[in-house]
Amino acid sequence: MRYFILTTILITFSYSNGYSQIAGEDEPSILFEASFVGDILFNYAGGMETGNSHMGMIDLASTIDFERIGLWPGGELLIHIENTHGATPTGDMIGDLQV
Repeated sequence: MRYFILTTILITFSYSNGYSQIAGEDEPSILFEASFVGDILFNYAGGMETGNSHMGMIDLASTIDFERIGLWPGGELLIHIENTHGATPTGDMIGDLQV
């Protein structure tokens, strides 16, 4: 019988320079958003091997409203960048098939 003992720590940070729609404020002409999600996984026993690993995702987004700037009526540009990095603990340490 195979067993494993896991502990996962989730770390999340996010930032936005946008204004609250509830407060009735207008949105800025250039909106920037950033977030980071990190997982630290510890496998204490069982699986393919014991140890720890880290996974993370960086998410960056920017929206430019050209109409508010006065350059292009109805124009808007969205740039969205994501980066996933780190190990694959379920495939490398645990040995499950959902990889």
